[in-house]
Amino acid sequence: MKVIRMPGVLDGKISVVTGSGNGIGKEIALLFSKNGSKVILAEYDESSGRSVETEIRKSGGIAEFIKTDVSNEDSCRNTVDQVIRKYGGIDVLVNNAGVDGKNPRLLADLTQADFDSVYNVNFKGSWFMAKYVIPHMIEKGSGNIVNIASLGGIMPIATGMPYSVSKASLIMLTKMIALEYGKKGIRSNAIAPGWIETSMPRRFTDLSGIRFEDFVRSISERAPLSRLGKPEEIAEMALYLASDDSSYVTGQTFIIDGGLSIT
Repeated sequence: MKVIRMPGVLDGKISVVTGSGNGIGKEIALLFSKNGSKVILAEYDESSGRSVETEIRKSGGIAEFIKTDVSNEDSCRNTVDQVIRKYGGIDVLVNNAGVDGKNPRLLADLTQADFDSVYNVNFKGSWFMAKYVIPHMIEKGSGNIVNIASLGGIMPIATGMPYSVSKASLIMLTKMIALEYGKKGIRSNAIAPGWIETSMPRRFTDLSGIRFEDFVRSISERAPLSRLGKPEEIAEMALYLASDDSSYVTGQTFIIDGGLSIT
């Protein structure tokens, strides 16, 4: 049966979404496709990337998986080059790929490897992708970059220095792009999610020795909206920032945390 797709706010756009094989990145890719964008799944894990590619294509969308290691500059450049050769341009870049680290430790106990393994993905990966996408956006005269930061980049997380520092750096990168390239027609904004229903909260509790149920109850008691967020709710904000609906918005970071940060 032929799927009939209605034009959306990203109709005809080319979007690159890193870390799009699961969680927030997957939901962003799916929502962008539903709203008319061709979606490039720049994902390291081939199995999950191919799965999302298949899901989008079955729904009538256009998607392509490109294996990408965002911590490797050559890999980022090659991904951008492939997209430009095949599609002719990039309208939207969503830097979503991120890790939280496997060794929660106080900063004096961290090794350089502990720090680099997180910072190289969360910050350098976003910088690398932006570095190679921006010249093509300048040539076109327009473009949107959406960086998925974290509440942890605004409020420090004990035993999570590499993560918090990397996300704080990403928030500043967002402002730098907006400042340096706004006059070239490029907008740049960030989203800082709180605790979202992905694999990250459970991994955090496992590493910290906290019962997951107790953690969820604690967040629910503290947050005014009394629950964890959903990946789809982050995707909706990403869609807004990637579309012309936010045409006068740049250099901003939007906290989506159910009100947790005001308590």
